[in-house]
Amino acid sequence: MQSVNASRRPLVPARGRCGHGILGLRVGGENAFSWAAPTAPATITSTEALKSVTATGSSIARDNLGGTHQVSFDVSWTSVGPLETTVNNPGSKRKQRTATATGQVTFDGMVLVDGEANHPTRPAPFIRVDTEK
Repeated sequence: MQSVNASRRPLVPARGRCGHGILGLRVGGENAFSWAAPTAPATITSTEALKSVTATGSSIARDNLGGTHQVSFDVSWTSVGPLETTVNNPGSKRKQRTATATGQVTFDGMVLVDGEANHPTRPAPFIRVDTEK
């Protein structure tokens, strides 16, 4: 699972629906393909001080061969580190915490991820909000 980034909009407290994308890759020789649901609607809920974030939703994904697939996700990020605040310039700041990621992602009814989903060779997941005035 990729980390959550509010991308210049306050996330705390965020409740409601917004569009986010999910991507996948099926490897397997001749049967390999990639897929994406670039505007998958998600219900995102976060706690004060970026302690946790959950995202749930479902969408139709399209693969690079022209097929369509039902995808769903129910994922959460839980903070494990201190809240770090960075002032980028006057009126612009970032708040971020290191986190762990868990959840379930399904593709055409098949479970792709179920449980902890912290990638072993990529940077740790995080919860972040960027704000500008």
